[in-house]
Amino acid sequence: MFKNKQMIPSNKKKDMAKPIPETVINPTTQTVYRRGQYLGKGGFARCYELIDKSKSVFAGKAVAKSALLKPSNKEKMAQEISIHKALSHKHIVQLFSYFEDNDYIYLILELCENRSLMELQKRRNYVTEPEARYFMYQIVYAVQYLHERLIIHRDLKLGNIFINGNMQLKVGDFGLATQLTHRDERKDTLCGTPNYIAPEMLQRKKHSFEVDIWACGCILYTFICGRPPFETSSLQETYSRIKHCAFEFPSVVGYHASELITQLLHPDPSKRPRAMDILNFKFFVSGFTPKDLPKSCLTNTPKIDHRQLCGGQMDSQLLATAVKENKANVFAISKGPGGDAPRERQGDADQSKNLVILLDKQLTSLLNSVSVNFENSISIDILGTTPDIEAESPSLQPVYYVTKWVDYSDKYGLGYQFADASVGVIFNDSSCLMIDRELMNISYTESNGVQKYFTSNTAPANMHKKMTLLKYFVEYMKEQLLQAANHKPGPGNDLSCPPILNNWFRSKIAIVLALSNGTFQLNFFDEGLKIILCPKVQACTLIGEDRLLHTYSFQSLAQHGCSKDLFIRLRYAKTTLERLISRLGNDKK
Repeated sequence: MFKNKQMIPSNKKKDMAKPIPETVINPTTQTVYRRGQYLGKGGFARCYELIDKSKSVFAGKAVAKSALLKPSNKEKMAQEISIHKALSHKHIVQLFSYFEDNDYIYLILELCENRSLMELQKRRNYVTEPEARYFMYQIVYAVQYLHERLIIHRDLKLGNIFINGNMQLKVGDFGLATQLTHRDERKDTLCGTPNYIAPEMLQRKKHSFEVDIWACGCILYTFICGRPPFETSSLQETYSRIKHCAFEFPSVVGYHASELITQLLHPDPSKRPRAMDILNFKFFVSGFTPKDLPKSCLTNTPKIDHRQLCGGQMDSQLLATAVKENKANVFAISKGPGGDAPRERQGDADQSKNLVILLDKQLTSLLNSVSVNFENSISIDILGTTPDIEAESPSLQPVYYVTKWVDYSDKYGLGYQFADASVGVIFNDSSCLMIDRELMNISYTESNGVQKYFTSNTAPANMHKKMTLLKYFVEYMKEQLLQAANHKPGPGNDLSCPPILNNWFRSKIAIVLALSNGTFQLNFFDEGLKIILCPKVQACTLIGEDRLLHTYSFQSLAQHGCSKDLFIRLRYAKTTLERLISRLGNDKK
């Protein structure tokens, strides 16, 4: 497939660094690592999975020595390693070892399978306050640990906080971190990321631990409000707002959350709380914090019952009871002091349709850009044996997509399985029933959008027929169908609330699958090609006969061009989107 793939313009500057070898050896321990999947790149580094002989998988950060010719860059690299190697904390990415060969310096790091909070925020926009507490607890503990050891991170942001397979946070990337010699020492280097940088840095004043506290305030604000507090389209305007501490709270933010954020973002560094004091604020003390979160939180709001969360505490047993039945995104409530409840925001009711329309606009722009680059591209095969994997964006891979499906719509509906092994059925009456991979927790979405939750042991009597059909689909797909992609399912969770398949249709050449979170998937009947489009992260994922995922940002495709074959498929995807938009419009009438 795509044997005439045109991806990279011929005038693009070639990366002069040598390819990372397929086998990497630590010369001190003689540990042999096999290079695995590409994870991404940033700065001077490329990241791959590195797998040892025991099949343990690590994140291998490879920094090209050719990028470290300047003494200052060498010093920064040495300082990063010196600081990071001494750290050991459950909420900090573990640096297991480091070594070098002729071309690269390698850092063997703890693998965080669920990427970073930046991708979560792109997919979710904002999170509930219980989720924000869950995440902030872990961030604050990590910051407290660093500050106790006289370390300032200086680049705390969503993209540098990673999520492991158990939805635990890990602070990483110590490239800008600094080690103080004594607690009263101050630094004067201007560094950091614009949306998170503290005003004292911009004013060229000496700084200390308080810049990390400021960044925590920016992170908490972004969690709850869906954007950084000082973000504008102009860098100078952003800096001006930071210097004047000019930000506002949307009405949906709870009182205790706004109180804490205001203190964290105090313009006077001396009046910001210390890391050890943050968890004593009422935002943490008076509100419910889940003990863990499901992987579905990467894309969807968890099942948290607003009636029991408004302004009060709640343990995991109460929460398990609270998720038995819940109406999602169909209620309006008054905000309690904790602001804990899931709340309806503008656009939530029509979110699925809005995302389809957004994707249609994105594809229109992409197709117009891609066609311009056709004649200026050279040929590579992105689905062949030697794809240009470093043109990919693995962090933008879809969390949920359909790996198996069976069409029984002549009688009942369409059964499908997600990559996490949860199974659903969209019935001919437009209702949807879904069960998690443990075959325990069930969600039922009525045709009017109202959602109910129960377990396989507590299913209502009137659901008997649909439950029987669901179990049939589960067994059929387990025994008869091949998985569409290589994927490791994660653990189930009582709070899990994955998206559902809310629209689908077949054409002569493909089956079209539209998920409630905006993910749009086309499975072409010829050659087994799958294309998955995600408007929230603006990315296109291709799955070929090798069942491996290759993900490209729309920006990359627009910049570098694509093959004629892929262009035709994307143009067909736009046609099917227009058909879906028309269908959704008719459904409203």
